[in-house]
Amino acid sequence: MNKFWVYLLVMLVLPLSTQASEGTSGFEFLRTDYSPRASSMGRAFVAMRGDLNGLYHNPSALAFTDQRQFVFNYMDYLIDFGGGFAAYSQRLPDLGQVSASVTWLNYGDFDETNEFAQQTGRTYGAYDLAFALSYADELETYFSYGITFKYVHSKIDLYTASAIAFDFGLMYAVPFEDNLYIGIALLNVGKSTSAFIETKESLPLSLTISLIVFSERT
Repeated sequence: MNKFWVYLLVMLVLPLSTQASEGTSGFEFLRTDYSPRASSMGRAFVAMRGDLNGLYHNPSALAFTDQRQFVFNYMDYLIDFGGGFAAYSQRLPDLGQVSASVTWLNYGDFDETNEFAQQTGRTYGAYDLAFALSYADELETYFSYGITFKYVHSKIDLYTASAIAFDFGLMYAVPFEDNLYIGIALLNVGKSTSAFIETKESLPLSLTISLIVFSERT
């Protein structure tokens, strides 16, 4: 009966993947996934372990990485957009696993025009950038947890905006089922600290719950 209720709970919460910021929000590049493996698995990657790319989706995944691990992803979009994700992690004795990472998206150069759509001969650029520090460790036998602090910066021509944000994550190893993991991640909890002009934009807050079964080939 205990297994039945746990499975029932999982089936109820599994579809939960809510974007808490309705409508549009600022710093949308924080939703972009640069890992091919993570993109192919969708939101199931929230429960992934043993892959440093999981840090981007659930900071508690960091607890399952090797002593030292480095990852670098780059994506070249159409119309000359380009972005990526790079992270390095290692274990600190008696403390846990720590990581430093950077995420960026470069929009290239644009031709400036006046109110009559005539080019002025001037060009300008735009980019988004986020620096992050993460920490993760085991909470108890079946639980691990993680937290990420992010400084976010965006620039369009001479205008800039910035924000601070936190990611929180938990991962649970189901004790009665081998290689079954449940991941929970609350991402981009924070606020803008400066605006492009006047209005400070909200962050793309999201909450995701997922589970995954690992095989020997996972």
